[in-house]
Amino acid sequence: MLLAWCISKTSSLLTQPLGKRLYNTTVQLPRTAGQTLPKIQIEQKHAISRRKFTPEEDKKLLQLYSKYPRQWSRIASEFDHRAPPAILNRYKSITAKDVFYGPYQKKEIEALKKLVEQYGENDWVKVAAEMPRKRDPVAVRRTWMEALDPQHKRGAWTKYEDEKLMEAIPKFHKEGNLVDWSAVADAVKSRNRKQCYERFMYQLNPSHARGRYTPIEDAKILLAVQKFGDKNWLKIKEVTGIHRTTRNIFAHYKYYLDPSIDRSPWSDEETKELVDLFEKHGKMVDVKEIMGSRRSLKHMWSHYYLHRYGSTLEARDKTRAERQSARKAAKAATQDDAD
Repeated sequence: MLLAWCISKTSSLLTQPLGKRLYNTTVQLPRTAGQTLPKIQIEQKHAISRRKFTPEEDKKLLQLYSKYPRQWSRIASEFDHRAPPAILNRYKSITAKDVFYGPYQKKEIEALKKLVEQYGENDWVKVAAEMPRKRDPVAVRRTWMEALDPQHKRGAWTKYEDEKLMEAIPKFHKEGNLVDWSAVADAVKSRNRKQCYERFMYQLNPSHARGRYTPIEDAKILLAVQKFGDKNWLKIKEVTGIHRTTRNIFAHYKYYLDPSIDRSPWSDEETKELVDLFEKHGKMVDVKEIMGSRRSLKHMWSHYYLHRYGSTLEARDKTRAERQSARKAAKAATQDDAD
């Protein structure tokens, strides 16, 4: 049975340097048959920004490295919401001349799968050496473990997985208000530790508010964006004091508050053009570009589903099934032509 956790107090910001800030959540497990269960605390270690590094930050990083060589924690403390590992990886990416640290291409993903099948999961130096583009063995291992390992599921979590996750977290709570996420992942079985951590912190964490945003929250977000811009959402979350995830705040602004987004009623001509273009091209990103639309992709998808099928959720599943069938048919036809 899914543990019904309730909050004894809201998240509080610990007094530590900006680069090491932690969010502390105290939760109280429910009582059962006269039993009193203790409160446990979980620290969100990665209360950091994942936005792209700016040219100014790159310049600052190089200057700080010349002053504090290899002192990544010290350097990170000079940045606003940047963790030491992020600082280290960014330094490598802007200084390494023969090692690539950017996004993986499709051919690299396929090559990595074949190399792991050939060499196993113990010789990452050899695997990295034979990649299409030279990469750091540690980064290659992390990519495999966190994104490609077939023993871990991808996509939506099931109710059973959520139950296993919420049961495991209090069992593997350690001293210092931390959780052994590797042990939690072993208990869940179907997910890795990063997936378990992010599922709890960003989706199931009871310290985060749910439901509609209030007018006061909207006003706080708009004022913060006006002052700090629309890039550093961790900073906006901090200054507004809103108890929601940074992802949730960003999505709410992007889809409902951003003044650059067109939210006017759809005209019949616009709707017809949307449907016709999607039927022709099959990608909403391309449709948006062709139409020159200022509407968000989310709203374009919703309007398409509603007009095409009369229901958004059922239509989404039906459309995905149709597109998957079309891709399989196209792939089979290509193979037949090759033969």
